[in-house]
Amino acid sequence: MEGALLKLKEGNNTNYALLNFGARVCDEIDFRKADKPAWSDFSSALFQGSIIHNLDISLSDIGVNGAKLVAKYLTNNSTLEHLNLGHNNIRDEEVARALSTALEHNSTLKQLNLYSNYIGDEGARALSTALECNSTLQHLNLLSNYIGDDGARALSTALERNSTLQHLNLGRNNIGDKIARALSTALERNSALKQLNLYSNYIGDDGARALSKALERNSTLQHLDLGGNKIGDNGARALSTALERNSTLQHINLGGNSIGDKGARALSTALEHNSTLEHLNLFSNNIGHEGARVLFTALESNYTLKHLDLGYNNIGYEGAQALSTALEHNSSLQHLNLYSNYIGDEGALALSTALEHNSTLEHLNLFSNNIGDKGAQALSTALERNSTLQHLNLYSNYIGGEGARDGLF
Repeated sequence: MEGALLKLKEGNNTNYALLNFGARVCDEIDFRKADKPAWSDFSSALFQGSIIHNLDISLSDIGVNGAKLVAKYLTNNSTLEHLNLGHNNIRDEEVARALSTALEHNSTLKQLNLYSNYIGDEGARALSTALECNSTLQHLNLLSNYIGDDGARALSTALERNSTLQHLNLGRNNIGDKIARALSTALERNSALKQLNLYSNYIGDDGARALSKALERNSTLQHLDLGGNKIGDNGARALSTALERNSTLQHINLGGNSIGDKGARALSTALEHNSTLEHLNLFSNNIGHEGARVLFTALESNYTLKHLDLGYNNIGYEGAQALSTALEHNSSLQHLNLYSNYIGDEGALALSTALEHNSTLEHLNLFSNNIGDKGAQALSTALERNSTLQHLNLYSNYIGGEGARDGLF
């Protein structure tokens, strides 16, 4: 193969060409899964004066030499804005330092994606040094990079000084309560970050309490992902206190955090006072009908929440009945996920009554809820009168021919 087959985007056109194009403008070069023998051509293309805005080399196993080559290119480049080096097995400390040096000199790159690269603490420390002086990078993805306490602490320090980074993804690393506290201190002083992903780390209620204090003072963060941690009811209570006072957060993911009815009760109080939160994810917790009841009562007076995910809890038909009352009064909720909640026919009957009156809900997920023909028939009748619901998921229930004949399918 003489060169690498690439996807080149120029304006609205997408072309495929060998990497041998000299000085020309390319909006995007997609080099994913390229053959290794083509790296010499790749090197030539980078340094022939080609004007590249978006470079995707993810899933290419570029190794140490390839990463160093990209870092060298980035150091002297003045056009590249998006660089994806995800899933490339970049482990070498020297590579991380090379990228860090490049970021210190580069003044155009806005997005850097390094997901699944094993950069570890040493790599994170090197990047942190760059972040303290870089003034253009806005998005940094460090998902699944084996970053522990030392690396995350260095990143926290960088956040205190950086004034341009808006999105930071630290999901699936080794960050516990201690580093959550360090990040919280950074959030209190940082005025640029809008999105922070801490999904699936080891953050417990202590870390949640620290983050809560930061949220009471931070005025820029809009998205916080704490899914897949272990904050529990105590952590949920702490975050609820922050949500009562915070006026900027719009999305929060608390899925998979062992939150039960007590935590749900605290969150319901927050929903009664909060006026900015639009997305609340409580998927796969331990919320039963009591917790669901107080959450749904809060929805009656909340006018901003648009997306609520309660999938894979256990609200039962009693929770569905409380939801029915809330939906008759609520005028903001558009997406509701009740996946696998055992509401049964009684719950479906209650929801059907609400759907006849509700005029805002557009998406309703009732996947795997033990709904039979009776519930399906009630929902069918409701749909005849409802004019806003666009998507209804009833997959994996117990709806037979009688329920299907009644107009749902």
